[in-house]
Amino acid sequence: MLGHISIMVNEIGKAADELGIAGEEVIILQHMVLSHHGKAEWGSPKPPLIKEAEILHYIDNLDAKMNMLDRAMARVKPGEFSERVFALDNRSFYKPVFHK
Repeated sequence: MLGHISIMVNEIGKAADELGIAGEEVIILQHMVLSHHGKAEWGSPKPPLIKEAEILHYIDNLDAKMNMLDRAMARVKPGEFSERVFALDNRSFYKPVFHK
């Protein structure tokens, strides 16, 4: 019911308290977790506001899209197209014959 974003922000706070860490480093790490989805409509309470958070968002986005593409391609025989993948502009992808 809480979601992975809010759970991790709390975990970071707890770990920082246990380790006696305070200050900007903790806030930056929490911000990166809060903003890694990039936009409110994608589940982020905050947009990335530092370079590292923007990079993390792009990595997370790429990972999610490639995971969707891998799942779609796993159901396709070589020489055929996948079903349309909504998150990838509703495109179908071709699986080359030389592909395993």
